Amino acid sequence: METPISPPVTCPIIVGREPELAALSNAIAQAAAGQGCLALLVGEAGVGKSRLVAEIRQQALGQAYTIMQGRCFEPDATLPYAGLIDMLRAWLGPLSPAAASVALGPMAPHLISLLPEYATLLPQPNMIALDPQQERQRILQAFVQLIGQQAMHNPLLVVIEDLHWSDGTTLDTLLALARRLHEWPILVLATCRENQTNTELMLLLETLERERLATLLPIAPLDFEQTDAMLRAIFHQNRPIRGDFLSVLYNLTEGNPFYVEEVLKALVAGGDIYRTNERWERKALADLSIPRSLRAAVQRQLAELDPQTRELVRVAAVTGRRFDIALIRQITGMSEVALVSTLRALIDSQLFVEETADRYAFRHALTQAVLYTDLLARERRILHMQIATALEQLVPQHNELSISDFAHHCYEGGMWAQAANYAQQAAEQAQRLYAPYAAIEQYNRALSAYQQLGVQPPTALFRARGSMYETLGQADAALGNYRTALEQASAAGESIEQWHALLAIGFFYAARDYAKMGQYLQQALELARTLNNPVILGQSLNRYGNWHLFDEQAQAALRYHFEALEIFQRINDRAGLATTYDLLGVTHLMGSDKPAAMVHYQHAIALFQELGDLPGLSSALATSGLRGISYYHTTTAPVEDGYQAWIRDGEQACELAQQSGWPAGEANALVYLALTHGAAGEYTLALQRTQMAWELAQTIGHPVWLAGAALAYGAIAFDLLDLPLARSYLEEALETTVELGQFLTRRVVGYLARVYIAQRELARAREILLPLIHQSDTPMHTQGQRLNWCARVELALADGDPQLALEITQQLIATALHANQREPGCIPDLWFLQGQAAAALGDYETSADALIAAYTGAVHLGLLPIQWRIQHRLGRLYHEHGRRTLARQAYAQAQTIIQQLTQRIPDPTLQQTFQHATTAILPRSFSEPANQLGTSGTISLTKREREIAKLIAQGHTSREIAATLVLGERTIETHISNILGKLNMSSRRDIAAWAIQVGLAHRID
Repeated sequence: METPISPPVTCPIIVGREPELAALSNAIAQAAAGQGCLALLVGEAGVGKSRLVAEIRQQALGQAYTIMQGRCFEPDATLPYAGLIDMLRAWLGPLSPAAASVALGPMAPHLISLLPEYATLLPQPNMIALDPQQERQRILQAFVQLIGQQAMHNPLLVVIEDLHWSDGTTLDTLLALARRLHEWPILVLATCRENQTNTELMLLLETLERERLATLLPIAPLDFEQTDAMLRAIFHQNRPIRGDFLSVLYNLTEGNPFYVEEVLKALVAGGDIYRTNERWERKALADLSIPRSLRAAVQRQLAELDPQTRELVRVAAVTGRRFDIALIRQITGMSEVALVSTLRALIDSQLFVEETADRYAFRHALTQAVLYTDLLARERRILHMQIATALEQLVPQHNELSISDFAHHCYEGGMWAQAANYAQQAAEQAQRLYAPYAAIEQYNRALSAYQQLGVQPPTALFRARGSMYETLGQADAALGNYRTALEQASAAGESIEQWHALLAIGFFYAARDYAKMGQYLQQALELARTLNNPVILGQSLNRYGNWHLFDEQAQAALRYHFEALEIFQRINDRAGLATTYDLLGVTHLMGSDKPAAMVHYQHAIALFQELGDLPGLSSALATSGLRGISYYHTTTAPVEDGYQAWIRDGEQACELAQQSGWPAGEANALVYLALTHGAAGEYTLALQRTQMAWELAQTIGHPVWLAGAALAYGAIAFDLLDLPLARSYLEEALETTVELGQFLTRRVVGYLARVYIAQRELARAREILLPLIHQSDTPMHTQGQRLNWCARVELALADGDPQLALEITQQLIATALHANQREPGCIPDLWFLQGQAAAALGDYETSADALIAAYTGAVHLGLLPIQWRIQHRLGRLYHEHGRRTLARQAYAQAQTIIQQLTQRIPDPTLQQTFQHATTAILPRSFSEPANQLGTSGTISLTKREREIAKLIAQGHTSREIAATLVLGERTIETHISNILGKLNMSSRRDIAAWAIQVGLAHRID
């Protein structure tokens, strides 16, 4: 006799996931041993990600793990920290208020605002009010520290499911946690759908992959044999499933385990599959009514419910994936007894799952989606209205966690006035918590609601939405919103909003078109001077001053910044002061006065730290890292706190930009680091960071940092003598920068002209360089101008005009701020050019002095790329003037440095190109290793003679050497004569050059 049974129909075992289980089991063991890690399960809906999570959860419990588990739901994309809040609630739910307070520990003050249900139960701390960005960072760090604290006694498993429905703040927190996992015994296990990865999630996945912070486990549907194994497990059948039925079922479900279960459930419920005599049977295939989609399976399941239960399910589907019982009861009017009974039936039928005593959820998101879309549009609208009204009654205080729900249901219910109000509040909340995607969604709702009302939206909404688009790198949408705001404000006579819009558009063009930037910022400043508002005026002065720097007018920029500084000092505006000092720092830095820049940067960095302004601090540190020698700054005296200090600030800037979720700031810091690494010959790091900057800039469509990365690539390739590659990158950079203004264009032209000169395409070099260089009126103030003048020196040398080259070089040295307070050679590039020009004029002594000074400075600063070039040029100079010993030594020293640099080139092609090019440059007859010549030379001298040679190289006279060594001056002269004879030299200058080349001048004996 046939005995139909009802669902559930579920697979009792996990099928086809052996590799994934092995990897996750290994991760459990690895985390327990103190090596935390992140595993991400990615696959389509219903493929079995949650089943794997449940299995690993059981393994973790068996190994004394603490468990913290949360889930994201579809409406949560507009609710900041939703997935983490869900995890907190599940974790704290069983605890008393006192126990919850203890569990949160020192993080309670930072997290309690996200848990309004605890607001009246736990003490409220007096927290300093922070701006949205600061508050976001505080909450993010609080979550990370809380999770870290839970792993202090036992290993911890943190589960966050359905990241595809997550908001940006949850993703940012997950990334911050991933970067700390190596410190703690924690396994973070997250899931997301592969076909529902939004832009924020894609960026997270790319970052995790780029930084190697996660193990990605793709979960594929089951294959044909695995589906057969799943069916046999469900029906406890040892024999294979009949091929015809399996084929139909597999084609329908494509091996998705959830689809398989749902279809089987419907077939069992309809009697198409039945059990008799302890065996499962089915009707003939021709008689089977196989559902064609999941919708059919869900509809069939729903049809078996009584009218009251169906109504509850419909209301729940409109409420969302999860729902509160109080809300359902308010709308349906069901009694407590009837409601509990109905919920029990729905749980038994596997439509619902119980999360807490008051909160339930659909077992599968797809089930809720099918039910929702099956409703008529009018039905959905009426139910949304009922839900919004019920929420008004149940949550009259409109706490922040319910604002997005109010906005959603009011909007979908056509309650336009309420929708406009709540959506604006929800957008502002998301913006405060730095959740740009959520903010845009809510701004869209608010603007659409105003349109439905036939009312002009507030101008600030367009500007605010534009700022969120700009944050995400969506330039066209950002500019469109800014222009709408400007047009509306101008028409309505809203002066403050008009100023805001002008400033926003001007700042928008900072990365795109400097001429347009200046036009809008000038209009903003003119308007600001009429508004009698010192803060607005100070901000306008700073923005317009910064534009003057972009236009290579550093002195004009300083005037505007100092006027702003006086305003902010008078009103004691700390944020305004921080920004102004930052801008003064960059203006002095780009204007070639690095010590003055650092005075301002010290103030700016301290203020940004005090304010907790991470983007501001990141920007200030990144730019202050250029105080040394980089591809940008080769023509000015560096601040001599050393290469490691320059790099340290840049790396900290990178970390802060990552923490802030600011990809443009991270690209900025990476470009600056690459420019500094490259100038020092650290090519592996230079190329790595250039590539990272390039990828980030491409992702967000930021032309300034695309051009900056291309410039870095070009400069590195030029250093490595790959002229075609350098030309390719620099020409690409030039195409971008000509639309942006002189600020970047001058730098790109400075390097591209040198490439053309090296390729003997002098006409091309003149074509791009001479329009920027007018000998009578072009100053040598800014870094860009000075780079152009250096290229002009090389062009003059190539043209056979060494006198012009020498005159320009001498003027560059004379106008280099602070250089006259230091030793000759403190700017190696300039003394190197002077040495080449003097050599071309036949002035041996001036050339040798300049080249030796340049080499000494390059050694002091650790600049290997220019060191080998100087030694090569010295070798030529000595050879031309018959100093063969010195020539051999110089060429050999150049070869040694080249070998060191070759080992630092990570790309085999670049390495081979560099080796071939340098081999072609160095004379073969002088290719002996430097250590042979250097060793034989120093061995031939006594210890006393080496001491004297060292002091000669350091610039001491015979009398000073005699006093230092406590010898007579005549004795010193005798030693010098012996040195000259042994080394076959004729002057003290030759001894000094030799001692420098063999490294004796820097050696401590």
